[in-house]
Amino acid sequence: MPVLEQLLNDAGQVLYRMAMSQMHRTKRIFGVGIALLFWGSLTPSGLTQPIPTGWTHPAHPPARTRLPSARVSALVQLQGLEVPAPRTRGSARLPISALPGTSVYTVNGKLQGWSTQWLVDTGASTSMVATPVVNALGLQGQPIPNQRLSFAVAGNDCPNMDATLHQLPVLELEKVQVEGLRSLQFANTVIPAKLSGVLGMDVLRQFDLYLHPGKLTLSLLPPTLLPEDAIAAAIPLEQKLGVMVAQLHINDQGPFRVLLDTAADSTFISEQVATQLKLDAATLSPIQIRGFCGLENAMRSQLDTVTLHRYQRRNLDVVVLSSSILKVLKVDGILGQNFLRHYQQYWRFNSGAKKGSLLLVPLATSPSASGGH
Repeated sequence: MPVLEQLLNDAGQVLYRMAMSQMHRTKRIFGVGIALLFWGSLTPSGLTQPIPTGWTHPAHPPARTRLPSARVSALVQLQGLEVPAPRTRGSARLPISALPGTSVYTVNGKLQGWSTQWLVDTGASTSMVATPVVNALGLQGQPIPNQRLSFAVAGNDCPNMDATLHQLPVLELEKVQVEGLRSLQFANTVIPAKLSGVLGMDVLRQFDLYLHPGKLTLSLLPPTLLPEDAIAAAIPLEQKLGVMVAQLHINDQGPFRVLLDTAADSTFISEQVATQLKLDAATLSPIQIRGFCGLENAMRSQLDTVTLHRYQRRNLDVVVLSSSILKVLKVDGILGQNFLRHYQQYWRFNSGAKKGSLLLVPLATSPSASGGH
């Protein structure tokens, strides 16, 4: 076995052992999220047939016209409203599945015996529940006055956003129990693929997360400190409005601040970053994002290199987005699964210090760093 391959294999085994060694700890960290990212989809500019609201993605699109799925249509903030953090117990190694045609992952759970399916979303600071779940369980939530909501959206067709805050019954994720989870319901929002809801950072930050795209597993583990011998390899994370951002270099320029989002199938950058990078006009093609509030114009391109700490992908597809969402978060872009899915991921969150870390190990079966689509 070549030396580099052996080193990567050893590193993967170390991550796995670290994850499994934490399965029986009980320590917890609490925090409150205040921001929520919703859904959108991409379509070629000028498409005559409307895209149905919700998640759309062709199962077998033509090779030269395959469109990534985007989930960046709204950022919502609750103002003057304290939302207690949920309480969690236990640890578990959960099977995950990808939404059809994407690399974003879901987990199964139970609410009062009902089988449910949840999106795993580090780009959402607050969890969200679908209206059919609310109706099935007969939940009576707390309406959120419109003046307590501020939002940035893709599209221009929503003068108001009506939200209800629900306290869910105990959510069971195999041996993990989540109690007192407050989730937002939006009357006009269609959660994709008939999902039950979105598990945001209000739940995920209670754990160390070990996500293995190759084995399709997500381990929810008791929080631990980053080992000293892993500090040099770890990607530093900083909390911003309840989600985690990191430094990214693009085409040997930067650093740029980006949101790390497990539920974004694509990577996004702002128009300002695209201008700074002097992207070749020949690589740009017009598209539209169907967001929470209608359509918004964007451009699609490709980046030569994208480097997150020590980890690099080449020829990565990117969407150039002009959106108030990036402005509100004060980030330069969003790094999605077309980068992250090539790695085992061990996420740590330190809510008190508003810091965290991410350890990556390339998948043994992952394409070379030149395959970054």
